[in-house]
Amino acid sequence: ILRNPIDRAYSQHKMYVKKYNLQLSFDECLEIVFNQPEERVVLDPNSGFSTNGIKSYLKIGHYTDQIRTYMTYFKPGQFLFLLSEDLLNEHEATMKKIFFFLGLKPVKTENKIIHSNKGEKISDESRRRLLDEYYSDICELEKILNRDLSHWKKI
Repeated sequence: ILRNPIDRAYSQHKMYVKKYNLQLSFDECLEIVFNQPEERVVLDPNSGFSTNGIKSYLKIGHYTDQIRTYMTYFKPGQFLFLLSEDLLNEHEATMKKIFFFLGLKPVKTENKIIHSNKGEKISDESRRRLLDEYYSDICELEKILNRDLSHWKKI
């Protein structure tokens, strides 16, 4: 299940704020990602949390590299690619696809939101910056998935 890489990066930041008591805003973290040299800088000596953790915000969202790696080891029919919004907006139909793919008899499931990262929003500037980073990857992902992801390309 793939999530809009911009929203995924922001969610990772919120997780790090909670898990590591990270005191940097998302915008400050993006400054580190885009402007700091490659060397690892420890931000929290107690946990060992470093700039490498922040730099993973971008790397993990480049899905095509990861998918291509898996495709060298597995056949195309062994993949079922879904979007997180499929599960949220078309829960029952998406679950039926999953059951069918796995060769299981479908059962009725409830559409439950496990957790939500509510609070501050991503600034348009940060969203634009991340879209610039991910745009070509999203375009390539559209080809791999044979699916329109234009809603991921909006600020």
